[in-house]
Amino acid sequence: MKKFLLIVGGFIVVVLLAAAILPVIYKDDIKAALDDAIAENVNAKVYFDESRFGLTLFKNFPNLTVTLGGLGVVGIDEFKKDTLAAVDQVDVVVNIMSVINGNYRISGLYLNEPNIYVKVLANGKANYDIAKPSEEPVAEEAPTESGDVQFGIDKWEIKNGNIVYDDATIPFYMAMKGMNHTGSGDFTLEVFDMDTYTEIENLVVSYDGVEYMSDKRLKADMALNMDLGQMKFTFKDNVVSLNDFGLNFDGYFAMPEEGYDMDISFSSPENSFKSLLSLVPGMYSDSFTGLTASGDTQFSGFVKGIYNDTQMPAFNFGMKVIDGNFKYPELPSAVSNVNVDMLIDCADGNIDNTLVDIKQFHLDFGNNPVDAKLTIKNLVNYDMVADIQAKLNLGELATMFPMEGLEMKGIFSMNAKSQGVYDSIANTIPTIDMEMGLADGFIKYAEYPIPMEQMNMHTTIKNESGKMAETVVLMDKFTMLVDGEKLESTLRFENLDDYSWDLAVNGGIDLEKIMQIFPMEGMELKGKIAANMQTKGKMSDVDAERYDKLATSGGMTVSNFYYADADLPQGFAISESELSFNPKEVRLSKFNATLGRSDMAMTGAITNYMAYTLNDETIKGELNFSSNSFDLNEWMTDEDTTATVEADTAALEVVEVPKNIDFILRSSITSLLYDNMEIKNMKGNIIVKDGVVKLDNGKFNLMDGLFAMDGEYDSRDLEKPMFAFDFSITDMSIKAAYNTFTTVQQLAPIAEKMEGKFSTDFVMAGALGQDMMPVMESILGQGVVKVAEGKVNDLKVLTALSSVSKLGDDSGTLSLKDVIMQAEIRDGRVWLKPFDVNVGKYKTTIAGSNGIDGTIDYVMAMNVPAGAASAAANQAIASVTGVSSAISSNIVMNFGVGGTYDDPKVTLKSVDAGEGGKSATDAAKAKIASEMDAKKQEAAKKAEEAKAEAVKAAEEKKEAVVKEVEEKKEAAKEEVKEQVEEKKEEVKEEAADKLKGLLKKKKGGGE
Repeated sequence: MKKFLLIVGGFIVVVLLAAAILPVIYKDDIKAALDDAIAENVNAKVYFDESRFGLTLFKNFPNLTVTLGGLGVVGIDEFKKDTLAAVDQVDVVVNIMSVINGNYRISGLYLNEPNIYVKVLANGKANYDIAKPSEEPVAEEAPTESGDVQFGIDKWEIKNGNIVYDDATIPFYMAMKGMNHTGSGDFTLEVFDMDTYTEIENLVVSYDGVEYMSDKRLKADMALNMDLGQMKFTFKDNVVSLNDFGLNFDGYFAMPEEGYDMDISFSSPENSFKSLLSLVPGMYSDSFTGLTASGDTQFSGFVKGIYNDTQMPAFNFGMKVIDGNFKYPELPSAVSNVNVDMLIDCADGNIDNTLVDIKQFHLDFGNNPVDAKLTIKNLVNYDMVADIQAKLNLGELATMFPMEGLEMKGIFSMNAKSQGVYDSIANTIPTIDMEMGLADGFIKYAEYPIPMEQMNMHTTIKNESGKMAETVVLMDKFTMLVDGEKLESTLRFENLDDYSWDLAVNGGIDLEKIMQIFPMEGMELKGKIAANMQTKGKMSDVDAERYDKLATSGGMTVSNFYYADADLPQGFAISESELSFNPKEVRLSKFNATLGRSDMAMTGAITNYMAYTLNDETIKGELNFSSNSFDLNEWMTDEDTTATVEADTAALEVVEVPKNIDFILRSSITSLLYDNMEIKNMKGNIIVKDGVVKLDNGKFNLMDGLFAMDGEYDSRDLEKPMFAFDFSITDMSIKAAYNTFTTVQQLAPIAEKMEGKFSTDFVMAGALGQDMMPVMESILGQGVVKVAEGKVNDLKVLTALSSVSKLGDDSGTLSLKDVIMQAEIRDGRVWLKPFDVNVGKYKTTIAGSNGIDGTIDYVMAMNVPAGAASAAANQAIASVTGVSSAISSNIVMNFGVGGTYDDPKVTLKSVDAGEGGKSATDAAKAKIASEMDAKKQEAAKKAEEAKAEAVKAAEEKKEAVVKEVEEKKEAAKEEVKEQVEEKKEEVKEEAADKLKGLLKKKKGGGE
């Protein structure tokens, strides 16, 4: 006996030692096999915590359990920011014999706290499609040292998982939070039973933006017979419950070649009315357990037939509620006598032939009955019969379904009958006989002391013939009292073929009190509106533009109005406004308002307002607009309006001018603030038409200068808005112009060093960027700039000139007097025609250009008496002419000025003889003009050549792209044609593979 115990004990020790040693022996091999399998088969970033990688035989003895901690899978390309899976711990059970044989077979998978996000883009690309493409397997391929990995999972489990499926192609969204799931089945067999159990704490389902399930609890205990050979799955014992409502399934689901074949019937094993109530949004909550309910339900249906691209299965859903009642314990009244008999049936699978039949719908809200019946025989012309009757005491409903702080009173009643066919071609609708009323209505919120009271309404809708033209909607009474302000209205609306109306409104509204009753977060609204208006007409007169037949009369006054919200924090206030109406125009006799810090006053008339309101046609108006101070900066920055405004051009964006506005604003603005400018005494006509704003005959003062301007802003192409101006400026400070205008800073940087005033007549046009700043390269302009007297300080060109010629003033100061410059703006450069200045004691002619990139390209011709040339100058002359000294009483020294504004490069290019000062100057001008023309012609030639090359390249590219697209289309057609037949055969096998969970990736990527 002792010997036997020793043998048994020794055997146990050996087994335990083996269980402890085998994982150590095979750990590196298994990790290598796992790494190889991931690298060979997965096209994604896979990571796990290597410190939590472990192996044991004790968890699932005798099989080996591989543990991965902190596992994550992150997509690539479009999904590089999406985590497909993040799992706290994964246990993979590997068959121990397969480990010993070097051919690893995974038989179990356990996920703890997985977070899985499945995303399918609108183009069909999915983040779970991470398997690398398969290659043709090599015959008799020998296994690698690390072995192959095969997936034959027959048991799996998910603990506390969160799974989201977001498919934009359908579009469908489902979120499963707090999911616990187990499953088992022998996928090595062709026919077997699969058992699963699932619990989901919170289920959300939406389709095409509509949420069909929210905060629902799901339980599913299901057993399926799996016939993978026939791809047929038969429901056995199973029950699925949503909240407290359960369903049983019987039948099968199969996947033959022609589509999806199904014969599934379902019914509810639980017949209580309370279980059905658990599906109602808002009913299933913490207090649901305290709900008392009685009554029976019957719910059943089926889906039977083939589903494919051209065929639908037949279906049937039926539900009955018999003597249902429910009541929350804390509420005084119950909802009782709930009786419902409803059927939705499509017997032949043609969705157009669907029958909706609500034979009975009745319930009592306390002592308030509601009855309804509805039959729709098809979904083509909606052959229907409907009957709805209700009489509701709002005060009693408020006690049954209390909303905290809300008090309601009044009697609402409805009696509606309808029968017939809707036919859009024959212009027929079902007959209608409907009456609605509200008597002594009262609504009050606890936190706002002002109620809406004495609310009375009576409305009828009649159509006895079914002809659309004979429909009449009559609201013969609507009255409401708000804090002593009474509002009355009547409306007659008829003829759905040619809409006609007769509307009258009389009364006043205090908007601040309305906001107290119906508060809107983030909005401030107050003011009083009083109106006495009548309007009547027909839509045919609107379509035919016979607006004179649209009888409209009355008037409206607005006082102490104020509006502000998140988009308009500055606020808009109207102190007083008076409007009168007739069919042709709205006459604005008084309008005084403030827009933020800006004041405004307007009078005038607006015409075509009916066509604008009803047909979105162009509204027209002529208004007189005046303002003492208008601050545009308040609308162009995000800064605190109480702070000193400094322009932030980065905050500007393109402003679209509506194309259906045709307005003339005869404007007078005393002070207009824009950017860092104050524009004073601005007068002119602002014309808004066809998406363009024009300034006509505008005059204003800016920085002691007098401006006269015509111009326009064109927003018709929002990608490339345009501007154009024709302006005249008199006696404006040069330095102020530089400090104020970005265009001056970039096109004339020399202005920074200048003193004095200038006058100009100039025409300028170009494109604006998305920041509403001019695109400098696009600007075209020309004009004359006059400087009566001024000077340029610290001009580096003069210093460079002096160092080359020893002439001029090396202090860098240039005096200007009676200078007239003809300028042209083109290709991002300012071109100046020859003009005269005095450089030191010598008359000098200058011409050339400078660009927005800071480069300069000028020529300077200096008229110098020969005797004045210094030894250094004569040496420079000799290097150019080959003559040791000047040979004329007057010489013209031609200098080239290049480089940049901050780093000019001056060279002596040539020397010409002159007979006298005047002739020498004329010769210099002629020479410079010739050089300027040559430069312009060369620049224009290069621009044309570049343009031609660009056009040619674009055409070639276009032809190549068209050709490539056509070739790809033809190739795609052939490829699709070849693959259709292959795909049919693959569907069956592919579905089986997915259900088995087999990847079976062999070496080389083969399956």
